[in-house]
Amino acid sequence: MHNVHISNEMDDLTLQSHIRDTLVLTNPREYPSRHWNLILSLLHHPYLYTVSLTEESNCTNLTNFFKPSSRQYSSIVYSLFNSKKYSSVGLQLIKYLSKMEGILIKDIVDPLGQLTASKVTTDIFSPSSTSHRMSRDYFLLIGAVSFHNSSLLLSLGAYGPILDICSITYRHDLHKLIISSLDFSHDNYSKPILQKLLNGSDGETRLYATKHMQVFLHVNAPFFSN
Repeated sequence: MHNVHISNEMDDLTLQSHIRDTLVLTNPREYPSRHWNLILSLLHHPYLYTVSLTEESNCTNLTNFFKPSSRQYSSIVYSLFNSKKYSSVGLQLIKYLSKMEGILIKDIVDPLGQLTASKVTTDIFSPSSTSHRMSRDYFLLIGAVSFHNSSLLLSLGAYGPILDICSITYRHDLHKLIISSLDFSHDNYSKPILQKLLNGSDGETRLYATKHMQVFLHVNAPFFSN
C-alpha cells in the first residue's frame, strides 16, 4: 500500500474534495471501500490538513471505526496486509488524538481493565481475538500513545490494568504484545511493566522480554544503556 501524493499547497476546495474522496462520511458498514491510502496521506500532512480530516463528522466516523465498541476494526481478520492498511491509519490518527483529551484512546483502554475482573464482559482481547482479529493491534495504538504522550495513558488509568495483565500467567499472547508495543526507550511509566515481565514466574514471557531488551541494548537506547 502506497501513500497518495498530495501537494503541500492547495486551496480549501481542493482539500475538501480530497476529504470527500476518502469516503469517511459513507455508511460505517462500507469501510472496506474507503480510500485508506488517501486517508493516511492526509493524516501525514501538516496540521491544517489533519485538523480538516479529523474535525466533526469526519473525526466521528474515523474514530468510531477504531473503537472496540463499534466491532468494525476489531472484528477484521488479522493479516499483515490488513495491519498495514488499517493500523497504519490508526497509528497516525492516534498520534494526532494523543494531543487531545483521550478521544478514542479511553475506549481502547477501558476493556483492558476487564481482563482481570471477576466477570469478563468483553471478548475484544480474548485469546481467539488477539490471534485472529485486528484487535491485537490495539496494543500498537496504546504503544504509540506511550511514546507520544505517556502522561495521557497515566491519566486514563491505563498502566494499572496493563500491569495486572502481566500477572495472568497463561496470557503469553498479551505479554508479547505488551513487550513489543509499549515504548521502553525512555524512562517513562512503562518501566515497571517491563520489570514485572522480566522478573515474572513465567519462563516463556521472561525469555521474550529478555530478547526484546537485548535489542535496545544493542542500539544503545538511553533507558537501557544507563
